[in-house]
Amino acid sequence: MPAGLHIICTDVAGTFGYLALEYFMHGKVTKKIDVYAFGVVLLELLTGRKPMSSAYPKGEESLVMWIERMTLASMLCIRRASHAWPQMSIVLKLLHGDGEVTK
Repeated sequence: MPAGLHIICTDVAGTFGYLALEYFMHGKVTKKIDVYAFGVVLLELLTGRKPMSSAYPKGEESLVMWIERMTLASMLCIRRASHAWPQMSIVLKLLHGDGEVTK
């Protein structure tokens, strides 16, 4: 399949948590669809967590979304210039999934 082209599938199949959002939501399949799933597997290996689990607190059910917040929070905290470090209250809001913080 040439770059930039995609196929639309009407019967979405796969394991929830490994499916790229565009595939799950719109049925769009590209030749890179497995790259997302592989990334999720790597996150599983790094964290020891399943891709989706209702056993975790609200907002932490999705490994990908949880890791995105954790990564952003850690990057904000380890900036070289201490004047750019966020207040801890902002970090906690970010980790709890407060969407206003990321804006």
